[in-house]
Amino acid sequence: MRQRSRGDANNKACKLQTATSTVNYNSDSEDVQAQWKTLAEQCPAPKSSIPLTGQLILKGLAAFDVLRAQQHGNSGKLTNLLGHLNSAGSDGCDGKTGGNGGNCVYYGHDPISKKPKQPEWYDKLVAAAAKLDAADKARHRAAALEQKLRSLNSTLTALIQLTALPSGQQKDQAKAPTATSATNPTATGSSTNCPKLKNNKEGCEADSNCIWKGGESKTGDCEVNTTKLTEQTKQAATGAASRADPNCGQYNDPESCAKAPGKPKEGKKSVCGWIENKCHDSSILVSKQFALMPAAFVILVLF
Repeated sequence: MRQRSRGDANNKACKLQTATSTVNYNSDSEDVQAQWKTLAEQCPAPKSSIPLTGQLILKGLAAFDVLRAQQHGNSGKLTNLLGHLNSAGSDGCDGKTGGNGGNCVYYGHDPISKKPKQPEWYDKLVAAAAKLDAADKARHRAAALEQKLRSLNSTLTALIQLTALPSGQQKDQAKAPTATSATNPTATGSSTNCPKLKNNKEGCEADSNCIWKGGESKTGDCEVNTTKLTEQTKQAATGAASRADPNCGQYNDPESCAKAPGKPKEGKKSVCGWIENKCHDSSILVSKQFALMPAAFVILVLF
């Protein structure tokens, strides 16, 4: 099928001041550089505010497939072209509105299988769409992993600080939350990161202290799960109350320390114990303090 551009006074694409001349695309010796230069200089580059995604590319290719599958010509057998072809279409895409030609682009058919040929750029766009989707998924996964690492880092820091404190200060750390933390849930945990996860669906859903408000969309707000944080605060306060300080430090000798009144913790013979020449709560043992550290690093390795 012959393909030729229309070269008359009305051939003014992009409102060209000077019409382009006729270009015979079937000729190996045809010089199209001058005509292309005219189009490139006077036709403005397309602009779009919509970000390019893999789904957007595939949507465009699907629309392209529908258009080129339309039937043209008297018999309706002329396909795999964009534009319009008149009558029998024997003159090909010659750029004319009458006769047996038309304003179109013909992509051809395989001479053996008779199947429509794909433009060279078609498969490249499919591959580009796949890479864009993979990059988008990797970006969201990286954001979610970063959130988990930040949360784990906070936990490890707290454990290191706990094991470095004297036993009396450790018990103070286990007491009920302050009024500020109880009335302001965003002051605890990783909930302060929730607003930073706006437009990050996977990262927000990965943080148990946050609630995703964007539904199925990848864009939206990430808010603090105040209900959960309030429950955590109540549980912490209840646990602290059940571990009332027996005030073992008031005893100055091993005998009175061992006879301190109260109910011993599970696995302990007495409420208080004589440790390093001082009377301590028997549940606060150095071995238990440092047992937390290996456990935390095991979690890190598994993560």
